Amino acid sequence: MNIQNKLKDLKDQKSYSNPAKRTMDHLKPILSKSNELRKRWMWELLQNASDLGDEINAEFEISDTKLVFRHNGKPFGLDEAFNLIMPDSSKDGESQHSKEEENPPIGQFGTGFISTHILSKTIRINGIVEDSDYNEHYSFSFQLDRTERKNKDFLIQSIKESEREYAKSLTKISDYEPSEFDTEFVYDLTDTYSSINSIETIDEGIKTIEDLLPFVFAFRPQLKKVKVKDFRNNATETKTYKRNFIESEIDEIELIRTICKINGDTKKETLIATIQKGSTTIAVKVKNIKDKIFKVQSFPDYSPILYCAFPMIGTTDFNFPVVIHSDYFITNRERNGIDISEF
Repeated sequence: MNIQNKLKDLKDQKSYSNPAKRTMDHLKPILSKSNELRKRWMWELLQNASDLGDEINAEFEISDTKLVFRHNGKPFGLDEAFNLIMPDSSKDGESQHSKEEENPPIGQFGTGFISTHILSKTIRINGIVEDSDYNEHYSFSFQLDRTERKNKDFLIQSIKESEREYAKSLTKISDYEPSEFDTEFVYDLTDTYSSINSIETIDEGIKTIEDLLPFVFAFRPQLKKVKVKDFRNNATETKTYKRNFIESEIDEIELIRTICKINGDTKKETLIATIQKGSTTIAVKVKNIKDKIFKVQSFPDYSPILYCAFPMIGTTDFNFPVVIHSDYFITNRERNGIDISEF
């Protein structure tokens, strides 16, 4: 190998070393935190999708061998798509938005997205990327392979391969028009890490939707509809959850109704009442008795008390009778607590 090739290899190692190390650092604890991540993976995906538009519809499609998550959010920016391949340290950890932002982004495709590898070692991402400088759109497809989650050299090569596949797949779209779902993440449920049961992981996440999604609809109005299509064991069940705002006749109270349908038939309606003070919102589940009379309903013991738009799994032990939300909570990396040192 001549000196020029050696210098190129050295440059590559330094360029890819930090993203590979960040990826490795966040993949390492996946198995030890599997109980928590089994409850979090779906909220991480919905969280990132809800940052990408004002009328977001999303769906999970589950079969015996794969899980596909789709959404209709706006196309990726060049940096956003690339950050999926080479995680940026600025996306790590807590929310870093300003209180001046009207609708602060919550997800940003940081460490939360990496944690969805609890579902599969590999993720195929299909989507649209926008070159805003020229108002041009390109379709793309690439795979993220995190098979050797504790092997830095493997992850460096995997990042390089994803980068090559991404560049090769870019196909210019003339007169781009958004379709129902332009973005999808495909998880291979037959290729999970050892000791991870993909069926249990899926079920653990999905079962929380009915209780927690109504609060998310109340706190994240950009998210309008979530559909779960379950085709496992030759079954066909589609659950659709839709957000409806209700005009409240009670001062300062907002009411958000979630309608759940199974295969088109209404199964359940859940009503959430919220009141906002500054950047903080409190919410309770209620039942309309008559006219302006409502009865507060209980929520499950596993229900988080704190939300930063989405449930902060692990915040079940706070002794509050209500759910508390703020987009401006400074969450810790595990999203099971907040930093209150400024107060």
